[in-house]
Amino acid sequence: MTEVDKAAEAAIIEIIRTAYPEHAILAEESGQSWAEGDDSHEYTWVIDPLDGTTNFIHGFPQYAVSIAQLHRGVPVQAVVYDPTRDELFTASKGAGAS
Repeated sequence: MTEVDKAAEAAIIEIIRTAYPEHAILAEESGQSWAEGDDSHEYTWVIDPLDGTTNFIHGFPQYAVSIAQLHRGVPVQAVVYDPTRDELFTASKGAGAS
């Protein structure tokens, strides 16, 4: 884990918490973070803030930000962002990927 991992994860969590305070979060660096008062965990965000940390540390351009949303444990949304190529990939359950 690097400081970049921690900072990126904190920024992503802050954005999700602001938009969806009742949702749970499962993050690679900080672990589980359940929404206060929410024991059902209807929605959970899964975050890997720097997928490919070793590549990033060594200056290789193969790394990405990966985020998924689960609804009652089933993946329904996903996004992967490659900052070195400024490419964004998304997928929605029942609607395919782009």
